[in-house]
Amino acid sequence: MERKEVLYSVDEGIGRIVINRPEKKNALNIRARKRLIEILDEVARDETVQILVITGSGEEAFISGGDLNEMKDLTGIQMLRYIETYGQRLYNKFERLPIPTIALIKGYCFGGGCELAMACDIRIASPDATFSLP
Repeated sequence: MERKEVLYSVDEGIGRIVINRPEKKNALNIRARKRLIEILDEVARDETVQILVITGSGEEAFISGGDLNEMKDLTGIQMLRYIETYGQRLYNKFERLPIPTIALIKGYCFGGGCELAMACDIRIASPDATFSLP
């Protein structure tokens, strides 16, 4: 059975997203980014969700950025489409949600992970959180 890369649950009005790729320091690949977009669309339609929290699984990282192994072979045009479709579009969806969004950050918060955290309304960081926009 394939493990889900992005977990989503709702309990008593609180939506919770967990990026579940600890072996990759929760780097966002295209499949995870697509799933996040689906979840955000679902949250926008679900009036029972009053707040949305996002975090990463494991202890090393919130989100260490994009999955560089997946991006290394993209052409310039493919990279532009990737950034527009799975990058900025995703961050805009977080920013435009009509409910409060909270990023719970521990460990690495790099690149796209840092952008995603900045798109949230509130960021709560553990003492070991490290931020970088390379």
